[in-house]
Amino acid sequence: MISSGTAHKRFASKAVPFLTLLAVTALFRSSQNAFQTTIGPIGYAVLNLSPSVIGVGIAIAGGLTTLVNVILAVRLRTSRLHMTGLIGIFALALAIVVIVVGDNTTSFIISGVIFGSAGGMVMPVLATLAGRVEGVARDRAISAYTVALSASLAVGPFFESVVLSVNHDSLKGGLLSFLPFPLLALLLFGSLRRSIKPPQILWRNAASLQASR
Repeated sequence: MISSGTAHKRFASKAVPFLTLLAVTALFRSSQNAFQTTIGPIGYAVLNLSPSVIGVGIAIAGGLTTLVNVILAVRLRTSRLHMTGLIGIFALALAIVVIVVGDNTTSFIISGVIFGSAGGMVMPVLATLAGRVEGVARDRAISAYTVALSASLAVGPFFESVVLSVNHDSLKGGLLSFLPFPLLALLLFGSLRRSIKPPQILWRNAASLQASR
């Protein structure tokens, strides 16, 4: 007979890694969404860039996200899955710093390049790992992962609106308030290295999970 203490330990060993992964997903996606919705207004109202330059920067970011996704599908080894996620999360934090500190077209484009690459690296990794947590049924993992994404898109804008009202609608200040999110996600994701096993085939698992959303 299994003691209650042993049962609790087993439950924690399965639940904690998955909840941690969901927290990483929410933190990353909310800060990613904040960047997406704020970079345009910052370019126009703060940096005084033309709409065409802003459009090019945003298009480059979107194109790089797709390109990095494709590259990961072809070349990423499962042994590098965790490191790829760490680099991507750090890249998002770096993109926020660059756009907040920068004051010209170059910094605007560079931040877009970093941001696009970050999204292309992290989202497939998170989607793949969500279905690989030991002891969590795949259908439940998919549902929970989807809820985390949806919740982050609701909580993130609310948090930003509160910050903007406090700092007198400073766009850079509002975006900077999200910097702790990827930094915290970086620490949490780093703790998952031994908790979640990488899949045998990265892209097949990621693609099936994304298709189920």
